[in-house]
Amino acid sequence: MDHVEFYQPAGKNKYEIHKAGDDTPFSQREIKHRHYIFTLDEHNDVRTYYFRFATTGTFRIILNISPLLSFIDEDFNRHYILGIYYGVFLVMFIIYLLIFVSFRDISYLYFTLFIAAYGIFQSIENGILFEVLQPDSIPWKYKFYLIFGILSLLTAIRFTQHFLFLKYNSPFFNNVLNFLMGGGITLMGFSILTGKNYLTEIQLFAGYAIITVMLFPLVGIIMLIRGYRPAALFITAWVLFNVGVVIFALQSFAIIQSSMLTIYIMQITSLTVVTLLSVGMVDRINLMQKEKEIAQAQSLENEKIARQTQEKMIEHLHEMAILKDQFLANTSHELRTPLNGIIGIAESLKDGICGPLKNDVKYNLSMIITSGKRLLNLVNDILDFTKLKNRDIILNQEPIDIKTITDVIIELTSPLIKNKELTVINEIEENTPLVYADENRIYQIMMNLVSNAIKFTESGTIKIWARKSLIRSEIQEKLQIGVEDTGIGIEKNLQEKIFEAFEQADGSISKKYHGTGLGLSITKKLIDLHGGSITVESQPGNGSLFKFTLPVATDQERTFDMKLPQFFENTSIDEMSDNFTEPERSETHENRQGSHGKYHVMIVDDDRINLQVLENHLASRHFNVHKMHSGIEALNAIYEGITPDLILLDIMMPQMSGYEVLEKLREQFPIFKLPVILLSAKNQTNDIVMGLEKGANDYLSKPFDKNELFARVDTLIALKNAVAEKEKFILLKEQMVVAREIQFSTLPQRIPELNKISVAAKYIPMNSVGGDFYDFYIPDEKSFGVFISDVSGHGIPAALIASMMKIVFSIYSEICMNPAELLKSMNRALFGNIEDRFITASYLFINQHTKEASFARAGHEPLLIFRRSENIIEEILPKGGAIGLLKEMNTQEITINLNTGDKIILYSDGITEALNKNRDFYELERLKEYVINNSYLNQAELTESILSNLREWTGGNEFQDDLTLIVIDIN
Repeated sequence: MDHVEFYQPAGKNKYEIHKAGDDTPFSQREIKHRHYIFTLDEHNDVRTYYFRFATTGTFRIILNISPLLSFIDEDFNRHYILGIYYGVFLVMFIIYLLIFVSFRDISYLYFTLFIAAYGIFQSIENGILFEVLQPDSIPWKYKFYLIFGILSLLTAIRFTQHFLFLKYNSPFFNNVLNFLMGGGITLMGFSILTGKNYLTEIQLFAGYAIITVMLFPLVGIIMLIRGYRPAALFITAWVLFNVGVVIFALQSFAIIQSSMLTIYIMQITSLTVVTLLSVGMVDRINLMQKEKEIAQAQSLENEKIARQTQEKMIEHLHEMAILKDQFLANTSHELRTPLNGIIGIAESLKDGICGPLKNDVKYNLSMIITSGKRLLNLVNDILDFTKLKNRDIILNQEPIDIKTITDVIIELTSPLIKNKELTVINEIEENTPLVYADENRIYQIMMNLVSNAIKFTESGTIKIWARKSLIRSEIQEKLQIGVEDTGIGIEKNLQEKIFEAFEQADGSISKKYHGTGLGLSITKKLIDLHGGSITVESQPGNGSLFKFTLPVATDQERTFDMKLPQFFENTSIDEMSDNFTEPERSETHENRQGSHGKYHVMIVDDDRINLQVLENHLASRHFNVHKMHSGIEALNAIYEGITPDLILLDIMMPQMSGYEVLEKLREQFPIFKLPVILLSAKNQTNDIVMGLEKGANDYLSKPFDKNELFARVDTLIALKNAVAEKEKFILLKEQMVVAREIQFSTLPQRIPELNKISVAAKYIPMNSVGGDFYDFYIPDEKSFGVFISDVSGHGIPAALIASMMKIVFSIYSEICMNPAELLKSMNRALFGNIEDRFITASYLFINQHTKEASFARAGHEPLLIFRRSENIIEEILPKGGAIGLLKEMNTQEITINLNTGDKIILYSDGITEALNKNRDFYELERLKEYVINNSYLNQAELTESILSNLREWTGGNEFQDDLTLIVIDIN
């Protein structure tokens, strides 16, 4: 009741008025109690008492008359029971707060806050809190009632979300509870900020509370069905709470009779809820502990399996290493026989076994012999490397004079010095002790070290010395020998690396010094095999010092005869070093011209033999050949006035790589005015991509077939001439035919045949040659990709760029299942290499496994999908700019669900922009309407029907643009 007035007789027709009620402060009540209590005077006559009630809530009157002592006893008992109730809440609050501090599980924190909020709410509901703390604070009584009532529900929501793991187990209900959280926070803010309209606020709170507490058991049931065991106690707790709410509501609205049970039902059920949820929390801990133990056991099992797998892999790798070494050894042995035959026959021919030869023939035979010996040297290195690795080399050790061996080595390596201002000095003294070693292997060690020193030293001196002071080891005396040069030196971080197999200090594309990187590795292993060691001391630009030790011979008697060892009997200095001596040539052919040569081809390679091979091939086709031994020499020649029709450019060259040369050329010459074919043994995808990005027209891997070389050269020169002489109509006509053949050769030669996918494609160029292109990618029978593009402009330049799309599309085939990434990669490869033109393109990838398609576009026409089930056409138009406009473009990818009976249409703008006699466009809407009206046709019939309709629209005139149309049926 909001207001209660008690009228007590005070004489004849007089009454004393006593006030109480929720809106009456405790200080104005006759008895300061949370209930409305009035005292009656003792009397023996009949008296009439009056009450006046006023309330905005339920009108429910319960009057009790009790003796004072009985009332005091009853009131004490009520306070005692409530004290136990709130004491239990306080104890649970402290316990679960301590548990949260220990375990740091957020569920315990929300449970602790729920206990606190609900306990305070009940103390406000019972009037205990305001009776004890602020008996006269009437307005805040209602506000606190609403605030803590909502807070108890909010903490219960958060507890439910974490206790049941709803974020992972049921995202839907988790979002529903999040929505209720927002509603509760809004209602609480409304209650704090508004005035005295408490009735409306309490009604809103009651509705909010009913919805929330009714939802809790429903969520618990869902989780129990999904197998979460602690949800059973959660359901029981909230069902009982709902029962208590119903009973309390029925009692509040005077529908059922009031009693101690109905009046205190909420305290009873709330205590039951807290108790059951506490048990549920314990069960949850036990469940999590069991899951942890299972996870630990599984982790141990997985670790055991991983360890076993690792051991098997190590064993497998060991077996593979053995097989690899056997393969290297066997292959190397097998190579020696044909190599010896090639070298022997070539030497006999050069010596005139079949009669006198021309100087050019002798020169080319010398090239064959030198190349064969270089390959034989590599084979011998691989054999030695394999034997040393498997410890199959047996040393024939005897006392060796290191000074005499050094004299022989200096004589043998003298041809390597060529025109260098370099002196090799033997500083080993006559009385240097003999070493105990294998003579052949010591020659090999010294040859490797001295030839390396000569290779990496342009001028100065190379000193070879041996120390008289002996270095004592634990077993026997050792002699230290040093090879000291004034060459380029070695970086500190590379000094250990150079002794590893297949490693060199300079491993860059533009390295100046050739080699396999086996020489020093073999040298180190041979020295180790003798019981010695090798080290290097060096600084970049200040030369290097290689020092190694060999055991001193016990017998120092010099009785042996020095002779050239077996190591040199069947070979020459050309075999001992990658820096081999080029055979002398009696006649130079630096600018060899064919008898009626017309075109000039520049070949750029630092390898003279490669130059000779290319010159021989091109001269046989009557090209004028300009040979350049480096990129710098080639650029200087062009700057001085030599303008070739085409350049064959090696990538790996000293001082300036082919990529760097290409960048310089493209600063002056466009891609179609000076075609460039890159030549290299590097044929990885990233090498090809880099070459195209730098501006190459084509790429040819070594070794190459001469017919393939001729085809590439002829094609690029023909296209270059067609661009340069386009003003001449007759020549342009001839080259247009060539370009048309080239372009049509890049298009798919057949339509793909796929399971449940039918495809039809048609390409019609404008005026013989156009800039449209399409291609397919087919990873398996149930998926494929289709690419379509349109180069701006027409004619040969557009055809040339369109033909480049074939190369770029094939290069990126490994990402053809990702349309957006494919278009971005193609843009990066072509940007800056297509002059002022741009390319619109789109790519569709269909995956029948998932019944989905992925689509991306680069400024191209929208994709059309006819949905047979709805008889409509969807227009798919993801964002994406044209290729070639920006270096990095932002491309959107859209995923599309496919259904049986769907038709997919890809096309170029030549269709929608076809003109009739009135200069009206055919337009996209007309195309869509035509497809819907003729959707009963299959893909091939529909393709021909659309083109036939286009011809009718244009009145039979030639099309004004290239046309490409692809129709796909999903069967």
